[in-house]
Amino acid sequence: MAVLSDTDPASYEAICVECSRVMDYIMNTKISSITKHHINNIFSTGIYVLCIAGMITVLQYKNSMDDVSLVGIIFNSMGGMFLTSSLLYPHIKSFIDSLSRFTLLLFCNTNIAKYFNYYHTSTSIEKYLLLDNLFQQNKHLFDAMNYTRINRRLIDLYQLIRLGHLPDKELDSRIEFIEKIFLLPHDNYVIDDTQSVRIYNELIDCLQDYPQHIRNNVIEFSAEIISSSRTTSSDCMKSLMYFVGPAGTGKTHLAKKFINIMGLMHTNIDLSSDKAKFELFGTSSFSCPQTGSIVNTLLTLNHNDKRHKNFILFIDEADKPINKLSQSNIFNNSDLTSSDILQLLDPNNKTIYDHGLGIDIDVSRMIIIMTGNESITNDALRSRIRTIQFDAYTYEQKCQMTPNLLKSVKSGYSNIEWNSEDDAIIQQIIRIDNNEGVRIIKQVIKAYIIYKQTKSIAGFIINPFDITSQIIQHGCKINNL
Repeated sequence: MAVLSDTDPASYEAICVECSRVMDYIMNTKISSITKHHINNIFSTGIYVLCIAGMITVLQYKNSMDDVSLVGIIFNSMGGMFLTSSLLYPHIKSFIDSLSRFTLLLFCNTNIAKYFNYYHTSTSIEKYLLLDNLFQQNKHLFDAMNYTRINRRLIDLYQLIRLGHLPDKELDSRIEFIEKIFLLPHDNYVIDDTQSVRIYNELIDCLQDYPQHIRNNVIEFSAEIISSSRTTSSDCMKSLMYFVGPAGTGKTHLAKKFINIMGLMHTNIDLSSDKAKFELFGTSSFSCPQTGSIVNTLLTLNHNDKRHKNFILFIDEADKPINKLSQSNIFNNSDLTSSDILQLLDPNNKTIYDHGLGIDIDVSRMIIIMTGNESITNDALRSRIRTIQFDAYTYEQKCQMTPNLLKSVKSGYSNIEWNSEDDAIIQQIIRIDNNEGVRIIKQVIKAYIIYKQTKSIAGFIINPFDITSQIIQHGCKINNL
């Protein structure tokens, strides 16, 4: 036993392979069944000794080796025996299987990330064993439907490996997709009191130019997200907010500021895209499956190098594709259907099916923020969403916002001389502007600053005495400034 415990762990597999070869030869020779029985018992005892030796090796070196190396020893000693013992009698295979699972459970269950460090240096069959053990250890995390789906995929994977029907590169791709299932997060990113105070102060600062009803709704929505991040209840539902109003009223600007202030992982989606369904829910192509953007966001490490369930999905200009639901069950050039959108936006629907992974994904902690110019016409959808109306700005509101607009635009330029005459010209610009939002005003202010520095705008030489009317006239031509 002492000699075996000092043996290089990698040699255990070779020993077992040789034992199995000899065992197979003996069982096919013409000797009595009693003799075969005694030989079987001898080899059973031998494999048992090898298992104990492997355990002793792990215990001897566990204080001087990292977890990854320990996992390597376990699989070189136990994994090889598990595979080769399949040639022996079933009860031996069962014993080795149970012992290897138990040993892996002790060392690997607490840190899946380290588990996969060893995983990436393994052969296909070893990777399969790692995934299978992960599945057995964490099967309590999956419902009956997903349990069946994952188990089926593992069985299919084993058959592909055993039969050698796929090249290593394609096998690795399939193994990688099953690996992602075990990396999906099960915990929230908890927004603590310190972060809550920061969020509140930053929101108050960025909302100062918006009407009171917008401020109240956005603050309430942030409080809802913070509260949801702290609960472990399974009754949580998605949080949805929709900014609706004329162009240029600050909807998209506020949505992006809000997302950055909350500090959660986020992703964007264009529902009008031809590939919207594939981008959201992935594809199940046999040769090249792809996970959707929702799963990809869940698998992305945040600033703490961790993955969490609560994240933000941002949909800009959502009204155009969503309102087509009232006209057709299928979008213009997209494979998205009304059922896809209802599933995504229904707060009571806690899962979405990702075609790449082939399982239902928990999205009960997802936060959805949308913007659009028109109200959602679908009554069922509209009733589920917190809708915040952005109205056209009045002249007085535009004047009130001017200092902040000037500060924002001037921050991108240096050495700008500004006086009361410039303020008067900006007031003239605001008075002439008849747009509902302030986007054009901001662009024109930018054009005016460029004029002050170059005496021309987009190639037009400007007469200083007619600066206001010229800027307004050419404003539509300088949208890229």
